[in-house]
Amino acid sequence: MPRVAPLVLAALVLSATLLAQLPAPTTGDLLVSSFGSHQLLRLSPSGQQIGSVAVPANSAPRGVAVHRPTSEVFVALQNLDEVLVLTPSLTTRSRFATTGVQSPTGLAFGPGGDLFVPGFVSGTIGRYRPDGTHVATWGPFTPAIRPNCLAFLPDGTSFVADVSSNGVVRLDANGQETGRFTGFGLRSPMGTAIHGGELFVCGGSSHNVAVFDLQGNPRRSFQHADMSGPQGMAFDEDGQLLVTNYFNHMVNAFRSDGTWLWSTRPPSANTPRGFALLERVTATPPSRPIAGTPTPFAIRSPHEPGSGYVSAVSFGTTPGIPLPDGSTWDLAPDALFLGSVLNPSPVFQDFFGLLDARGSATATLRAPALPVLQGVDLHFGVFTVRPGNTPTVGQVAETVTFRY
Repeated sequence: MPRVAPLVLAALVLSATLLAQLPAPTTGDLLVSSFGSHQLLRLSPSGQQIGSVAVPANSAPRGVAVHRPTSEVFVALQNLDEVLVLTPSLTTRSRFATTGVQSPTGLAFGPGGDLFVPGFVSGTIGRYRPDGTHVATWGPFTPAIRPNCLAFLPDGTSFVADVSSNGVVRLDANGQETGRFTGFGLRSPMGTAIHGGELFVCGGSSHNVAVFDLQGNPRRSFQHADMSGPQGMAFDEDGQLLVTNYFNHMVNAFRSDGTWLWSTRPPSANTPRGFALLERVTATPPSRPIAGTPTPFAIRSPHEPGSGYVSAVSFGTTPGIPLPDGSTWDLAPDALFLGSVLNPSPVFQDFFGLLDARGSATATLRAPALPVLQGVDLHFGVFTVRPGNTPTVGQVAETVTFRY
């Protein structure tokens, strides 16, 4: 790997004596706004709650969006007419007022990287730079709309869920209306998502998901007994459609054809509304590592092709290694860790490198077949390094534990 990795590793080793109680790295794939309890919930890919993040009191969080170049998380605070900006580690970065927008609801980043914020009360859509600078306000529209959420095509065309018409308003890249459509008894449309050349829209009062082609022609609709007041929606990297429910506080997962997969109710969920996918680099070992044989670890971060990665192994996960962004890498700074950051090493091969065009790489542990290793738990971790004049930490993987 180029000079990036040694520099970062040197910082890690030097800071190992300065370990402190720092925010834990993001470990969940899903982030849901809990409107009624004024917090964000971190969920596993199967919908199990693994943490929560407080937002300002009585702020009523709604839409959630991840800024892909930086992995910062943006949250609409409906009661405050503000947007909250969180770091990738889910600590507060900043807040900014939604100039021109009252009662901000869903959030979406357009193809040019600006943030678009619908205002349910003002009937407008605000456009902002990621730093909060107000660029423009679309609307009020004629006929009036009450926008909830919107989804973008690469050419800047957007589809806005509109409660006034119980349908969808299509806008061009300049915010000019180019059409309206509805169908399948859609009422109080909420979340929107585009997947596989189709537009998916949640019917908050009709308790269904309506599917249209990108010209607005109805395709299909589906419901489920566990879907009550569907609000936010998002597709994960495996093509699962994830839906939050306002009335029964549940999260559902479906295939894109409407086949139900699972439902769960996170313990802290109170009127869940917005939905976003958190980026995460993953590390997957073989199912049964064997001492004395090469043990490959598949590393994957599909949103970071070309970024560097740094991996290491330790005998424990505490007290952890502080990373430059203020998060903690869940590995112990023990002898095994220090040995695994040596380069070159006959035991730890390809522990540093660059992700390929698919955001993938493979690290290999060639641990010797020593009796002392039999039955010992080892912990493997990885984080990415984004290139630039000042390299920054990208995503931190959940630590993988395996036994020899």
